[in-house]
Amino acid sequence: MTSLQETMDIQFESVYQRTLLKSGQLTIPRNVQTLLDYEYGDYLYIYISNKYIVISKHHTNTTLNQCVFNNNRISIPKEIRRILKITAETLLEIKVSKEKESIFINPL
Repeated sequence: MTSLQETMDIQFESVYQRTLLKSGQLTIPRNVQTLLDYEYGDYLYIYISNKYIVISKHHTNTTLNQCVFNNNRISIPKEIRRILKITAETLLEIKVSKEKESIFINPL
């Protein structure tokens, strides 16, 4: 199986491991917020691509799910968590790409 980086030829600036809060929220580290220019109240697109959750400030498909960046957190929609079988105990690998201005989340 090829990795996301090989498939999409993406350079990642940082990689983190986190779990969701029981509410389905994910805390975004400050350095990632700064790198991707996420600010309080921003609407972010959230969708599944190649079994990854992708979070991006910009997307051409405006019908995708959106979440609001609030208190350094984003909420992962229930339907996405259900599809990828993500719970509060699931360890997530979080990859950050400045080039794509996106966060890529892979359940481990």
